[in-house]
Amino acid sequence: MQGLILLIFAVLVPCKIFSQNLVSNPSFESYNTCPTTTSQIFYANFWFQPNVPFMTWQQPSGSSDYYNICDTSTLHIAGVPANWMGFQFPRTANAYAGIAFINNPGGGWEYLEVGLTDSLKAKKKYCGGYYISRGSNGRNACNKQGIYFDVDSVFYYSPSYQPLIRNPQIENQFVIIDTSNWVLVKGAFIAQGGERFMLIGNFRDLISTTVDTIGSSGFFTSYYFIDDVFVEEMLIDTANAGGDKVVCADSSTQIGMQPCNGCIYTWQPATGLSDTAIAQPVASPTQTITYILTVRDTITGTLCDWTSTDTVTVFVDPPCPPPPPPEQPIEIYNIFTPNNDLKNDVFYIKNLPANSSLQIFNRWGSRVYQSSNYNNQWNGGGVPDGTYYYILVVPNKENYHGFVEIRR
Repeated sequence: MQGLILLIFAVLVPCKIFSQNLVSNPSFESYNTCPTTTSQIFYANFWFQPNVPFMTWQQPSGSSDYYNICDTSTLHIAGVPANWMGFQFPRTANAYAGIAFINNPGGGWEYLEVGLTDSLKAKKKYCGGYYISRGSNGRNACNKQGIYFDVDSVFYYSPSYQPLIRNPQIENQFVIIDTSNWVLVKGAFIAQGGERFMLIGNFRDLISTTVDTIGSSGFFTSYYFIDDVFVEEMLIDTANAGGDKVVCADSSTQIGMQPCNGCIYTWQPATGLSDTAIAQPVASPTQTITYILTVRDTITGTLCDWTSTDTVTVFVDPPCPPPPPPEQPIEIYNIFTPNNDLKNDVFYIKNLPANSSLQIFNRWGSRVYQSSNYNNQWNGGGVPDGTYYYILVVPNKENYHGFVEIRR
């Protein structure tokens, strides 16, 4: 998936790109030998170029260039800041690389390649890029500076420097002419999974590349210095506002997603929300409304300007019916007077639920009354005055037991 590319002009201040950068030797500071001429990218640890004919020219690898402040030779061909392709201070520390993204006329494409410290994860979003500055001794400038990721190292055979045609995951669409500042080429993409090698260059042919002539002297090349290469797994892939909700007009519901460290949340509109800047606000709208969640990853998403949006609709029904009254406690009276005066003539249990069963026993343990759905109807008929023992079973509640007295 090709990412959207933006260009940012950077000040010349050393800066660490990411704490979890997967690129080995991202600013070319680690080297095994100090470069003294062109085509010595192999002196920068872990870096090489994929064009097979030049792997045996001069040294095991060639064509692409390596620049380091350690070059103190007379000509300073590979020196920093002055070298054969211009004048530029490193963006970070003491070194950088350089390649021709395209030569014109006649073509001519160069590339850089490096292994990653870990394979990319399938369906995960990554932010990748590098900083470039055009070499002032080249008279041309171009676009299509890209990055291509592959599961294995890439090599090809082209003695005439023909393009390595690929579909890069990241690609710049603007002609970069700046020779003073470092310009950021970047993009966000979703990995297929297993990608372990990263290539930098122009993966399009001459017809598909825009080449502008900037000067009247110098080499016929669109040549750029390269520094601070990075690829970083992004903290979060997609915003998730949650599923749609249905609430009563006078009630609330929680919406949103699990929070992540380093993420900024913005909800719109603010109507009915407890907070518009948290991951899971409480929504209390008075009418049906759709909320928009925007999530920004402030750590990996800052360089790649990544944001994601999602929506959730809260449907508001008419006012809910009032809640049922609170359940009243059961009250069992311990005496009744069945003398037919219509006052206290039955064994009365206040707030008795339906389907409650009752058993009455005399002092000798004989059951004298039983009902599976007692409804305050026992009047003590058939038994003399005295004290009786009852067992009351209420559905889904505790059992009650105790004594009741009959007094006529």
